[in-house]
Amino acid sequence: ESSSSKIFVEEINMSERMVKNLCEMVSISSESGEEKEFIEFLKTKLQQEFNGRCQVDGYGNLICKIPPKDSSASESLMLAAHADTVKPGKSVKPVVRNGVIYSSGDTVLGADCKGGIAEILEAVISAPKHPPLEIVITREEEIGFTGAKNLDYSLISAKRGVLVDMDALDAIVIGGPSHMLIDIEIIGKGAHSGMEPEKGISAIKAASLAIATLKDGRIDPETTANFGIIQGGLIRNSVPEKCTIKAEVRSLNHEKCISLSNTYKEVFEVMAHSIGAKAEVNLNLAYKATRISEDAH
Repeated sequence: ESSSSKIFVEEINMSERMVKNLCEMVSISSESGEEKEFIEFLKTKLQQEFNGRCQVDGYGNLICKIPPKDSSASESLMLAAHADTVKPGKSVKPVVRNGVIYSSGDTVLGADCKGGIAEILEAVISAPKHPPLEIVITREEEIGFTGAKNLDYSLISAKRGVLVDMDALDAIVIGGPSHMLIDIEIIGKGAHSGMEPEKGISAIKAASLAIATLKDGRIDPETTANFGIIQGGLIRNSVPEKCTIKAEVRSLNHEKCISLSNTYKEVFEVMAHSIGAKAEVNLNLAYKATRISEDAH
């Protein structure tokens, strides 16, 4: 079974209270873009059980400030996760069998990232002391971090934080890549392929020439690239006038990401032009590479 549809209770030493909280949360549907009910549930829970002062920003993200416990610290610590789950994530029915929480139906469990939220709640409850906390739960992480991109940072004062969204129990992520979304549309010229193919310019051929020229997959230890979607043509007996390609480049080195993405753009434009077609290439930087020191604490 997929790890997205189960979570091990004993492996992470989950308390009965934590299991109950997780099962309650995954039972509330929150597919990307439809998180409002779950956000309201969390807001009420944090207000009633944690004495939290909660706000929902203009994009629907939840920011909740928890007072310190047995601590004179004045600097807040942020604990963050995301509310949304991938599809299919509606009407989730969790079940615990032999120390493992499963989705009992044909849905994901939603442990990404409600498992992380359950960990945050349990940490706040069980910690003997903690500084002022700012719990931040964003929307739409699974479809491009749009919740985080639209988060009202004026509501957050913390300078340090922990994002609880990692499946490995013994790993801490200290960096992430730049991610470039590349959308290409090639425009050729349609023609009947049996009667007058000479009059046509194949958009698919132009795309093929570019793809064959470019490297993809693992480029170097820091960089990857991929052609994820290609669509072109309408019928078998027509020279395809249009072809669209969705590609991506990721790199832990931001300059490499930009450079390779520009190379992709140039190659598609040149190869399309070489056979009389035209390539329109749109580069959209989804997010920029970040890295903190390995001894950050």
